[in-house]
Amino acid sequence: MTHPIDDLHVYLRNISQDERTSLSVLAGLIPPQSRVLDLGCGSGALGQYLHHTKGCSVDGVTLNEAEAAHARPHYQRVLVDNLETCDLLAAFAGQRYDAIVCADVLEHLSRPERVLTACRELLAPNGQLLISVPNAGYCGLIAELMQGEFRYREEGLLDRTHLRFFTRQSLTRFLSEQRWAIDSIDTIQRELPESEFQVAFDSLPPAAARHLLGAPDALTYQFIVIAQPLADAA
Repeated sequence: MTHPIDDLHVYLRNISQDERTSLSVLAGLIPPQSRVLDLGCGSGALGQYLHHTKGCSVDGVTLNEAEAAHARPHYQRVLVDNLETCDLLAAFAGQRYDAIVCADVLEHLSRPERVLTACRELLAPNGQLLISVPNAGYCGLIAELMQGEFRYREEGLLDRTHLRFFTRQSLTRFLSEQRWAIDSIDTIQRELPESEFQVAFDSLPPAAARHLLGAPDALTYQFIVIAQPLADAA
């Protein structure tokens, strides 16, 4: 998901088979020849990879015209619009997708449930929703908070355009409330020195540091979810 049009920030990402990232994992979950909708496609790294290596047909949505220009050569269609307000059902009327991808998107939306509602209607039978979101329970973020700091950054877990924050439990609950069945939850791990959080754990009380580092998702930087819509009768 991109920044507001009056404050453009181009997210230039790429996918390498040698590096485990949220995009590379998501790309690996999509079968060849799939019909894909990439919501918040940014500069189009996912569509480029899927189109050229898996023969997928990909549509995308992004707010930023500068990013759309990067993406268009690799997408069948790129819509420049605001996911907060656009009518996805009207924009992609008659289309049904084998996979809809929200890669680091939901956290930027004040009403992500609105997008998820549209996704239910745009999925083909047996289609899957693929999501990646940051983990607000990452040990570096929590340790920084314990030291009295909560500093937004240009990118990362505290990207200054993030409006929603998720942990494993809150993400599971949110999707359940929106009538999505989770097939699996994977993680992207990141060691603290490789993160944007430069926290001196030895300045914390030893018991507190051990507790933080011992949490199940202490080093989970992002969650990756495969979900399917629950039947209306469920």
